Amino acid sequence: MGFLALIFVINIISVKSFGETEYWLSLVKIVTVLVFLVVGLLTIVGIMGGNGPIGLKNYTTGAAPFVGGLPATLAVFVVAGFSFQGTELIGITAGESATPETSIPKAIKQVFWRILLFYILSIAIIAAIIPYTSPNLLGASVDQVAISPFTLVFDRIGLAGAASVMNAVILTSVLSSANSGMYASTRMLWAMGGSGFAPRVSRNDNRGFRVAALLLT
Repeated sequence: MGFLALIFVINIISVKSFGETEYWLSLVKIVTVLVFLVVGLLTIVGIMGGNGPIGLKNYTTGAAPFVGGLPATLAVFVVAGFSFQGTELIGITAGESATPETSIPKAIKQVFWRILLFYILSIAIIAAIIPYTSPNLLGASVDQVAISPFTLVFDRIGLAGAASVMNAVILTSVLSSANSGMYASTRMLWAMGGSGFAPRVSRNDNRGFRVAALLLT
């Protein structure tokens, strides 16, 4: 409830407060992922971790890399698709951007490189360090709680403190998602109100619009 109240207050103050909050939360995630990528690469080549070079041997362990064959590989796409949700926020924020004609195209062009760096490369490093047979991954049994792969990588190479920090960063990521979701929902309600698909109260501008839309959200 405390986190929900915090997100509510951030969004009800102003659009600027939402943007500032999202900026700093995103910066935390970006810096953390960059550190993770460096540490992961150093671990793979044997500079960190204390166990010598790992290389890419986990890509050929057992049934890797295509565990479960084609059906399992295709099923993964359904889960992976969830991770790519949120890019539509670029269009939603365009209406409140000072210079949408320059900022929006710039943001769209950066999506490809962000996916390549923060998604594809991160997953490649995780797969190289953590074998798919690890009991702490999503396939963990009921008596072995699943752990975030990012946290597991730091813990595996002996950086327990960094693993705790990663858990905190994951919490900030949840706050960032909630903050973005709240912002997007209020703007969608405003658009629906203007088109007659939502209560007219959501059409009110400025303060009235935010309070009504946020409460409905």
